Amino acid sequence: MTAGSTMEFIAAAPSDGDNYIYASDGNRLFVTKDGGEEWNSIPVSNRGFLSGLTIHPTKPETVWTAQGQGVFMTEDAGENWTEISGTLPNIPALTVAYQGGDEETMYVGMTVGVYYKDNTMEDWAPLMEDFPNVRVSELELLPCDGLLRAATYGRGLWEIDAVNFNGSSLQVETLVGDVDCQSASNGSVELVVSGGVEPYNIQWETGETTDKLEFLNEGTYRALITDATFCRRTAVEK
Repeated sequence: MTAGSTMEFIAAAPSDGDNYIYASDGNRLFVTKDGGEEWNSIPVSNRGFLSGLTIHPTKPETVWTAQGQGVFMTEDAGENWTEISGTLPNIPALTVAYQGGDEETMYVGMTVGVYYKDNTMEDWAPLMEDFPNVRVSELELLPCDGLLRAATYGRGLWEIDAVNFNGSSLQVETLVGDVDCQSASNGSVELVVSGGVEPYNIQWETGETTDKLEFLNEGTYRALITDATFCRRTAVEK
């Protein structure tokens, strides 16, 4: 990347945003794996303007792009690309979104409408019931609510149900075993996680990844809980 470059978009990997960052000026794609110390230009197709990008929530080198009239995927930070356009209409693809879970659903917004595909399907299908035939400039997935939002040109913001959502939002309950006295180390905190899509990932500020902490002193304990769709909840217990 050169000084003075005008970037169309920049995105940090959800699972390793301190290191993996992708940026594009529309014609080229750049990646840094060390938080910006070194940027490298990575090859993309010659299909046209690179208008959208999304990064896997737990795999920082897995990326999907909307470029020209196609959708492309890399699993090695751009060293190799696979076109996954299938029989999408021969019109520009503008934005992409990824939904985790067993089905691993992909969405693409185009100059007319939204299409989706999961790993049980051989090809893309339209997702346009009650949706206008309009240019879709940006897609945003709300995994905790099972919703997909689409920003359109001239027709406002639309919200539709995400495909393959199980209808149950991620919930976290905390069970606390209080310290008997102020100087004792016999307290405990247990997380009871339900809903969402398994498996769950638990990350305490103290570094533990189990659902229960024991032999605790009096204090504040925080945990980040993430499900397979990358819905996140924070639990704080004092």
